[in-house]
Amino acid sequence: MSVDNVKYSSGPERQQCSSVPAQNNDLTGSDPEIHSESPTRLESSPGAEAPDDSQRATEHEPIREEPSTATSEAATPSEPEAAPEASSPPLATETFDESLLDAMEEKAATIRVGETIRGKLIALTEEWALVDIGYKTEGTFPREELQASPEEPAIGSEIYVTVKELEGPNDYVRLSYKDALQKQAWHRVQAAYAEGTPVKGRISQRVKGGFKVNLGGIEAFLPASQLNLFQVRNLDAWVGKEIEAKVLKLNRRQLNIVISRRALLEEEQARRRAEALAQLDEAYIVQGRIKSLTDYGAFVDLGGIDGLLHITDMSWKHIQHPKEMFKVGDIIQVKILKLDREKGRINLGYKQLFPDPWDTIPERYPVGSRVKGKVTRVVNYGAFVELEEGVQGLIHVSEMSWDKRLKHPSKYVKVGDDVLVEVVAIDPVERRLSLSLRRLEPDPWTLFAET
Repeated sequence: MSVDNVKYSSGPERQQCSSVPAQNNDLTGSDPEIHSESPTRLESSPGAEAPDDSQRATEHEPIREEPSTATSEAATPSEPEAAPEASSPPLATETFDESLLDAMEEKAATIRVGETIRGKLIALTEEWALVDIGYKTEGTFPREELQASPEEPAIGSEIYVTVKELEGPNDYVRLSYKDALQKQAWHRVQAAYAEGTPVKGRISQRVKGGFKVNLGGIEAFLPASQLNLFQVRNLDAWVGKEIEAKVLKLNRRQLNIVISRRALLEEEQARRRAEALAQLDEAYIVQGRIKSLTDYGAFVDLGGIDGLLHITDMSWKHIQHPKEMFKVGDIIQVKILKLDREKGRINLGYKQLFPDPWDTIPERYPVGSRVKGKVTRVVNYGAFVELEEGVQGLIHVSEMSWDKRLKHPSKYVKVGDDVLVEVVAIDPVERRLSLSLRRLEPDPWTLFAET
């Protein structure tokens, strides 16, 4: 509202209010000449006779502003009601008007160009936003500046604006919502950078090498490599998402801000790893989820920290690949074999949850005994035979036949054959079991020598 629209009481209006006694018929009587020639304020001549007390109380009490000399002299101490009243309606109006003007002038003196102040958004047009800033006129700024905020404020909400010009177009105070947002945003980002705390923002646009992120008035650059802990294939799907990130670089002079979501995730991961490590120890049996499979083993998520289950610790028997036993997502129990708190490494075991068949091999497969098994592998130097799950023995090529001129092991056995073998030697420490095919038959050379 412009100051021109505010109507204040002026001097002539107050005089009109003071002329009311001249229109009082009790004072002028019914004589028209007296009524027309009455002065603005009733005054008694020096020789006039003072009216009685009843007339003075009725004639002057409602409008007395300046008592006449005659009235003052006629008043007696026994009549306190004839004393002048403290104020009258014209004086109250004058005081209110002056106070309003003083308040506006005081408020005007406190608003300065370049200052950021708080106001209330009271109206929106297609091009402008109107803000009540408690000044003698409202302030305005282009409505398009509201797009600088992640969420456009609604009418009636309080916002911060920067004063650009006290007397702008149409006598409104020219404001900037965008500048105020930028000041606040820079303050938050600088504080977050100094304290190492995260900032919040919305990914607004995909650009070469990464994204632009709106931090609530200013933009930062998020490299694609800093989006997640792993490579993200569909980068476009992240546009419009709200994220938290850590400020890596900050240069206000060059308006350059680089942030990283990955750094924040790594810090969170390190925190969870530390908490998980504090609750673990060697020989503990814990539950985990198969996170990924490799040729050499499986990584198991133990709830904040990953451990490695090597292929040799999966089963007492020989396996070619971890997928023979597990798949991603399986929930299993494992035993902690080794824990390195400094490096955060955990070695796990699965087969250790079951009895080691080699502990009783000498009793169950004594030397000289004959047992059945299945050929699992054929190599140049012999064939491996599985006697039971987790227990394999080797038939060396020299133990396959009594022939002097030995052939390739594949000429004697093949994978999948069920064979009867004789136990030749046992080494429980090295987990080696020597088997023989030829000893199932008498040595022909010994028989030949005997004959």
